[in-house]
Amino acid sequence: MKKIAILTFHNACNYGAFLQAKALSEYIGKLPDVKVFVLNYKNKNVENNYSIKGIFSSSQSLKSKFLKIARIKDIVKRNKIFRQYQTETFNLIDLEKLRNENFDKVVVGSDQVWNMRLTGGDLNYFLPFVQPECRVSYAASAGQVNENIDKNTIKEKLKNFSAISVREQGLSDLINELAIGRKAAICIDPVFLKTKYEWESYAKTSKEFINSPYILAFIMGVSKKADEVVNCALKYGLKTGNKVLLVADQERWYKYRNIKHYGVANPREFISLIAGASCVFTNSFHATAFSIILNSPFYTEINIQNSERVKYLLNVVGLESRAMYDGNLSSPYTTEINWECVMYKLSPEIEKSKKFLDSVVLKMRG
Repeated sequence: MKKIAILTFHNACNYGAFLQAKALSEYIGKLPDVKVFVLNYKNKNVENNYSIKGIFSSSQSLKSKFLKIARIKDIVKRNKIFRQYQTETFNLIDLEKLRNENFDKVVVGSDQVWNMRLTGGDLNYFLPFVQPECRVSYAASAGQVNENIDKNTIKEKLKNFSAISVREQGLSDLINELAIGRKAAICIDPVFLKTKYEWESYAKTSKEFINSPYILAFIMGVSKKADEVVNCALKYGLKTGNKVLLVADQERWYKYRNIKHYGVANPREFISLIAGASCVFTNSFHATAFSIILNSPFYTEINIQNSERVKYLLNVVGLESRAMYDGNLSSPYTTEINWECVMYKLSPEIEKSKKFLDSVVLKMRG
């Protein structure tokens, strides 16, 4: 039986990080004669972004500390939910144990595992602890390429990989220009490896007040840019007569008192909220991805940090018209989307990505 390990941000208390890790591990795990593990490796920077201890880190601004202290109760609740889901979902293995066992492949990705600013320059995401023939990346991302990676590091570390795939065109172009001896393929985010039906079957909701039509505002971070997304949702909620429901990765009960706050949603509820919305307004890549998967009308902010991944996804599926800039729509508001056309463009990307995992990573088919 082949043994495959995945290294990603599995422990981040974040919907996208958890769901992409779940999708990738389950896809690989369903292939014949394969046992899949998730490496229980914890990057200090990623941990501090979500932990109570991290609130008091010297890297946090005074304003950030104050805002997080105001929502400690929500942070504790969120972390408890995610820890439970992570424990129930992943077959974890420690780094020391992995070193002492024979693994056929270790796959790094997806998520921004090569964003050196995010990880604090953590080189373990280039898999130095396994032999070169075992090193593979799947849909790895660096966020904004020119800002978050060092070309010399990329060239030196990736030349020892047996196969490379990344999530965005910009990173693929950069790696290929470095001429390291192998090409970097582009593969789609792992959440697309599951079907609409599979995600709907996984999702569930338990709060009765969402039975009536609603616009969902899902925002990442605390910023004026995030505020613009919420204000745009409110504008079209007023125009359409739909109430606005707010979900955030950093719940702010003390703000937006004229909006219904869902509170801390679990990963299943996150999917269900997107599936049931009349329209989704967001600044999140994965909320955008799930809107596409679930055929939910959406608008996504592109004037954000690390915007390349969102822009590339919109381009792939031909939905550039669903972009917002500073909370302003790039085209007239509508919930009409030709989902058949979207899937026609998306399906080849999904199939190409599955073939990469099957043939290049797992050596199971040509």
